[in-house]
Amino acid sequence: MKKIIFVILLVLFSGFAKQASAFSISPVKTLLTLDPGSSQTIVVRVKNEDSTMKSFQGKIMGIRQDEAGKPVFEKDINSAEQWVKAQDELARIGAGKTHEMSFIVSPPKGASPGSHYVGLMIEAVKEKEAPVGLSASLASILVLQISGTAKEKVDIVGWSVNKNEAEVLSFELGLKNNGNVEVPLEGMLYLKNWKGEKILEKKISLGNVLLASSDRSLNVRIAYKEAGISSTGLYKAGIVIKYGLTGQAVDSQISFWHFEKWLLFGFLMLGILPAVLILRVKFRRTV
Repeated sequence: MKKIIFVILLVLFSGFAKQASAFSISPVKTLLTLDPGSSQTIVVRVKNEDSTMKSFQGKIMGIRQDEAGKPVFEKDINSAEQWVKAQDELARIGAGKTHEMSFIVSPPKGASPGSHYVGLMIEAVKEKEAPVGLSASLASILVLQISGTAKEKVDIVGWSVNKNEAEVLSFELGLKNNGNVEVPLEGMLYLKNWKGEKILEKKISLGNVLLASSDRSLNVRIAYKEAGISSTGLYKAGIVIKYGLTGQAVDSQISFWHFEKWLLFGFLMLGILPAVLILRVKFRRTV
């Protein structure tokens, strides 16, 4: 798979576009629902905000999310890339003028239902006399929903605690969207002491929507002081994830021990003292 890097200025699923190299586009997001075997043309308006005439071309890219939830634009990662064609291979736009660049969307019969994500890239074509460098591009996000049964399903694929830090509890959370549509996420973390009493309940941020078939990894940090953990004992940490338009939930829970520092020092001394006594006895016998 060949990754193509662009200078892309965008906010995923937001309502505005930022300028880049003196041109702008709108809309930055299009939500389109089609039946398999149908076809529709959509347009992206390109405004040349430069003082001279410029050339622009349309390209198609696949979209996925990395584990931090950020958009990644790549070629040949989604079959939906083949369903979209740029109608305008090259557009010459005068200074201060706006031009509509067309894209034809044609999902084939048998296209899988659910959400598919395509980047409609508008790239400024470099003039021959321009210096060598990266071409500036802007992306309009096409969320293509193919008619059929929508499936919302998010799974927790990892939930663990790292207690190596002195003052902070560090949790690692892994999520996977096994559905066919994007879903919003809400998270709630709770802690219980050895009595089963809830000592902390806190909302946590899980980022923007989780795209279909995407993974996400998050690090959740809670200070011991905030968590209310002070005494030695067995504690439980749970996570509840609510997702989707239907408000479904999935949860996971782990147990971990917390030892006070003086107790750890005591255990250490108990382990060292017998060894010291044994060495002393052996030393005396050899004298």
